[in-house]
Amino acid sequence: MQHVIKVDEEEECVPAVLERLGRAKFIRLDGHSCVGKSRIARALVAALGWHHVELDKLVNREAPGRYPDKVKLDEVNQRIIENRRGAILDGIWSNHIVPPDTHGNEFKIYMRACFAPEHDDDVRDRNRELGTDVYHRAYHPERWADLVVMKIALK
Repeated sequence: MQHVIKVDEEEECVPAVLERLGRAKFIRLDGHSCVGKSRIARALVAALGWHHVELDKLVNREAPGRYPDKVKLDEVNQRIIENRRGAILDGIWSNHIVPPDTHGNEFKIYMRACFAPEHDDDVRDRNRELGTDVYHRAYHPERWADLVVMKIALK
């Protein structure tokens, strides 16, 4: 069953994740660009001691195509499996890049943020450039999440 929480700071979701994690050893963090996925991931790494796999750090920026075509998939998968304690995958397009349940039982978090209206055009342009608007229409990652974390960032 999906659970939704509202936070003022991304790290506030950690107790809710730990309470619901169960036996999963893989956490998938998804959401649009710049919504706070990495902040949640870093807080979970501190709490669990797991490996943090950041898709943004495993991108070949010189490769042709959109964001998912540039990700070094072999390296992503290797980093996920190299820590037996657990791994946290943090990135956009994650359902497309690493299909669900590829690495066993997983806990899925979707991060959503509402920004101040003066940032709407910037957010829309960034999502269009990265293709996350297309990805969200195709995969609906918010629907498959075990936990949806909502942040209102109006300042």
